[in-house]
Amino acid sequence: MYSGDDVYFAIKQLQKNDDTSSPPAHESVQEVQAYKRLNQVQDPHLIRLLATFTHRDHLHLIFPYATGDLHNFWYDQFPTSMKPRRDHRFVRWMSRQIVGLAQALEKIHHCHVQRVVHPNGSIDAAKTHGRHGDLKPENILWFQHESDGSEYGSFGVLKISDFGTAEFHSPISLSGETAGVGITPTYKAPEFDMNRISPKYDIWSFGCILLQFVVWYLHGWDGVEDFSEKRMNESNRYDHLDDFFNFYDTDTGKLVTRAKESVRQV
Repeated sequence: MYSGDDVYFAIKQLQKNDDTSSPPAHESVQEVQAYKRLNQVQDPHLIRLLATFTHRDHLHLIFPYATGDLHNFWYDQFPTSMKPRRDHRFVRWMSRQIVGLAQALEKIHHCHVQRVVHPNGSIDAAKTHGRHGDLKPENILWFQHESDGSEYGSFGVLKISDFGTAEFHSPISLSGETAGVGITPTYKAPEFDMNRISPKYDIWSFGCILLQFVVWYLHGWDGVEDFSEKRMNESNRYDHLDDFFNFYDTDTGKLVTRAKESVRQV
């Protein structure tokens, strides 16, 4: 974090490239290119990359400084179901944020920008379909002092962040391999185990987050933790994850997935 004249910034340091004679690692370049592409979209619910710099062979990214993330919003700031007051103002704010995040996600999935200049000087405008790849509450930032422009904006603005796993493809190649992709098991979609990630994967993860958002709204953080524990206890796999589905064998020998009972009951 950097502060000057009461203006704060967040600085992300990317992994150092061990070979200092080589260009930055592919993952670092890919992340920066994703931010540059999405900067052109200028959506209020997408984090903006402000600048980059290199120091001691590390690439650093500069972002606006957030109050916290959605997990912090639920757990640290408002853990009880009594605060904020569940009145029409808060419901309207929450609804506007959910719609805004959904629209921002759609812009990631259909990212039509004029051009993207790569480090080698090539221009790429063909990869118009993207996916985030690791949506979770920790990757949705909360900017408490920003307004969404409405009378219900006093609770701040939520923004999708962390595009370290984001990828963009042409319309004829919408899916990416999951090998090497850092995902969060709780929010993974069933198709992850089939080694594919597509925009539909993000929709599943986003739906899981929204379900938790509703549980928090009704029952506070204790409700979110209880919901997680129920999903973990219902897991029919050896790892006992608190994800949102189970696998089942059918009489025909096919493997199918079904939402866990606690998920269907919310």
